This record gives sequence, C-alpha cells and structure tokens, in this order.
Amino acid sequence: MFTRIRLLVEYAPLLGYAQEIVNTDDLHKRVLLVMEAAEWLANRSDTTVDDDVLRLISAVLESEEGEALFHYIVDSLKGLTDE
Repeated sequence: MFTRIRLLVEYAPLLGYAQEIVNTDDLHKRVLLVMEAAEWLANRSDTTVDDDVLRLISAVLESEEGEALFHYIVDSLKGLTDE
C-alpha cells in the first residue's frame, strides 16, 4: 500500500501535465506539454541520451520554424485524411 502511495506522490507532476494537456485546445501547445512531461520522465532515468534527444526536439518545436513545420505536417496529414 505504501509503495503505491509513494509512486503516486513521486509521479504526481504527470497528473498536472495530463490536466494541462487535456485543458489545452491548441495542438502545438499540447505537443509542447507532452514534450515537457516526456522530459520530466526522461530526467528520472540514469541515461542521458533520452534527456538530450528530448531537449533537442523540444528546442526545435519551440522555435518559430519548428512551430511552422509542426503545423505544416499536421495540415498535410489532415489533407490526406480528408481525401
């Protein structure tokens, strides 16, 4: 029982991320929140590769060009499903 409570307390920030993700209508902001949550999880591991890769992907997505690329990909995929 205590193990479950400890895990719930340790991973409580993920519940906060989940709440923000659900409450955000903007798809790009939602992806940035998912990336933040993924970075938080990656920081809990002993490896640094996942931290570095997620940090780099987040940096790209946060840039103006990355956001434009994100919307281009989403719009292109929407176009494929609309046909």
